[in-house]
Amino acid sequence: MTGFQAVNSQPANSTQNAFAPARPQSRPSFVEHFGLGQANLALFILFACYGPSVSILGEFRLVELAVLLLMVIFYPVVTPYLKGRTGVFVSLFFYAAIAQYVSDVYNESDFTGTAKRVGTFIILGVLLLGLRWLVRDNPQRLRWLVLGYSASYGFILVTGLAAIELYYEAPWRLGLGFAVTVALCVFASWNRHGAFWGGIGLLIMALIHLAANGRALGLFTGLAGALSILAYMRGNLIPPKITVRQALLTFFGVAAFIASMVPVLYGVVALKVLPDEVQTKMEMQLDSPYGLLAAARPDTITALYAISKRPFAGYGSTGFDLDVFGMYIEIASSAYFGQDNYDALKSNAYENDDLQGIPSHSHLFGAWADAGFLASLCWWFTLALAATVFMRSIRWNNPLTPLYLLISLNTFWDILFSPGPHRMDIAIRIVIMLYATAHLATLDRFAKRQEAERQGQLAHG
Repeated sequence: MTGFQAVNSQPANSTQNAFAPARPQSRPSFVEHFGLGQANLALFILFACYGPSVSILGEFRLVELAVLLLMVIFYPVVTPYLKGRTGVFVSLFFYAAIAQYVSDVYNESDFTGTAKRVGTFIILGVLLLGLRWLVRDNPQRLRWLVLGYSASYGFILVTGLAAIELYYEAPWRLGLGFAVTVALCVFASWNRHGAFWGGIGLLIMALIHLAANGRALGLFTGLAGALSILAYMRGNLIPPKITVRQALLTFFGVAAFIASMVPVLYGVVALKVLPDEVQTKMEMQLDSPYGLLAAARPDTITALYAISKRPFAGYGSTGFDLDVFGMYIEIASSAYFGQDNYDALKSNAYENDDLQGIPSHSHLFGAWADAGFLASLCWWFTLALAATVFMRSIRWNNPLTPLYLLISLNTFWDILFSPGPHRMDIAIRIVIMLYATAHLATLDRFAKRQEAERQGQLAHG
């Protein structure tokens, strides 16, 4: 199996063979191979123009409004996609919005903060449904939509329409680098050896990210590349289902890999071979008395402390706790512990930090600290989805394997240790992973039918 059959516009569960291995057929034309149809190109153009926004009780991207408008116009054919996993995730984001509202009312949070947080969860759920409908179960639609969104990072760089001015100072680190890496995986997926060539490309991109001070992105891009090549060499066209043994081995294997990077980092820093900016940053973080993780993510450690104090009610979207704030300043300034002016820097941070809300630098821990455990359920389910896609993709020889591994690994990291949610970005990632699980589910049914037919033939033989 090197490709997918074309599918109609109905949900996956209404088309039993939507992802079934394609039968041998005549060589497709260039247009057919790359899916250069009007609908796919329209998706590319629409998402490539992501950037322009309007202010309506908060910032709305024009592309987001376009997706919402299309959903209203085609409402009867959109609602069937609320079934299955997509419906579960949409519901979870709506539940998070409700939990956020209840917590904000309880904590008497500022209305502006409530409107932004609640609105973000609702819009994210609606966007997820809209994107799932636009992609359907068509790999070409998925590819062109993702390519368009990746191209948008170049679009805003050229047109000057980025939401934050900081983007122009370091565009590669603030989204363009990841977008180029994703686009590389998509282009590789049009080749039947995409798992191999995509893996090679990811290894090269990992070196580029590391050179550009993208430590986490470089690490996970390199890991995705190596695993893609292994999947090409030793994987199956229909990967085996996840077992408890595989889950445990994967968990401890990834944990061991990450743990092994700590002494490697110490060694690399000691050799002083990193770029000056990276070298200085790493030396400061490694010298912190609270450890590398705390120094690198003081916001996340602070959020965990806040969660331990109020795990169910949260602090609200604009809550403040002097004890939590003090811990944040203590850890955040610890990277400067070895400098002569450490006390002055710490005092200055207390005086000038106008912190509103609990710092987290994390999708999951931010939602939990703000609105309690129920609000974090949507992110726990997203972590479970990413883990499922990752564990099956490492044994799946498929042209889209590099994309699945890259998205699942980086989503896992970003949900835990990156700020958000960035609505369109996380919605597209979830849709990619939902597409992967739908494909895998159909392959499992296909394998089950084949096994039943084989057993039947043996019984009658």
